[in-house]
Amino acid sequence: MSDQPIYFIRSGEGVVLHPTPYKTEDVFQELLARYPEVLAGGNTAGDGNSQLLLVQREMKIPTEYGGSAVFSLDHLFLDAQAIPVIVG
Repeated sequence: MSDQPIYFIRSGEGVVLHPTPYKTEDVFQELLARYPEVLAGGNTAGDGNSQLLLVQREMKIPTEYGGSAVFSLDHLFLDAQAIPVIVG
């Protein structure tokens, strides 16, 4: 992480934000699902359209078609051009 502080402007005053761990991974994943615009770039086209559509959280991935799930993705999004954005 960077040592540079991040400021939030509230009523004209700069308030320093301090890193705070999330209580659980699920809390963090729920926030990403609700606010995907916080992901860097927001899309793959670089055209400023940062809308991502959540397809599924905790998506199970088999190693072969029709096989048992071995892996899982934390999030699967699609960008405005229907390009998959994977958060693992």
